[in-house]
Amino acid sequence: MSETSESRKKNKLRTILIWTVIALMLITGIACFALTYALLGIKRPSVDLSDYDLHANANLPYVDDIVNIAVFGLDSRTHENSGRSDLIMVLTFDSIHGKIKATSIMRDSLVDIKGVGNVKINSAYAYGGAKLAINTINRNFGLNITDYISVNFSQMAEIVDAVGGIEVEISEAERQTRISI
Repeated sequence: MSETSESRKKNKLRTILIWTVIALMLITGIACFALTYALLGIKRPSVDLSDYDLHANANLPYVDDIVNIAVFGLDSRTHENSGRSDLIMVLTFDSIHGKIKATSIMRDSLVDIKGVGNVKINSAYAYGGAKLAINTINRNFGLNITDYISVNFSQMAEIVDAVGGIEVEISEAERQTRISI
C-alpha cells in the first residue's frame, strides 16, 4: 500500500513542526539562562587569554553595562566539548537599554581563522576550541567577547530532561517512514 502525496505532505509538515518546537524550546532555554545571568549577575570565568588575543578589537570601547556572550552548540555526542559548532550565537545583555538580544552567526559563513585560513566559521571550534572560535568571531565581526557557553548533544538532552522533557506521539507508520527534507 503506497502513501498518498497528501499523507507524505502531512508527515513532512509534522516533522517540521516537531523540529520547530524543539528549536523554540532550545531558544527559550537559552533565553532563561540569559535572563538568569543578567538578573543574578552570574559570572562565568573568562577564557584564558594566554593562547589567543581575544581582544583583537582593542580600539572598541568596553562598556560594563553591555555584555556579549558567545554560545556554541557542538556536534559532539560525548561529554567533551569538542567538534564543530553547528550553532553559533552571540547573546547581548544591554542593561543600558534594558534589552537582551540573540544574534545568530551562520555556521557556513566563510571567515579568516587565525592559522588556518579562509574556511567555514563552524570549523574554528574544531581547530582550537572556544579560544580560537571566540578569537575568530572577534576578529571577523568586530567584537570583544571573552565569555562563552558550549553545549553538546548529550548536554542538550540533559537540559531538555531537566526542564521536563519532550513527549512526541507518533504512529507506527510515521516511525517507519523516512522523510528527506
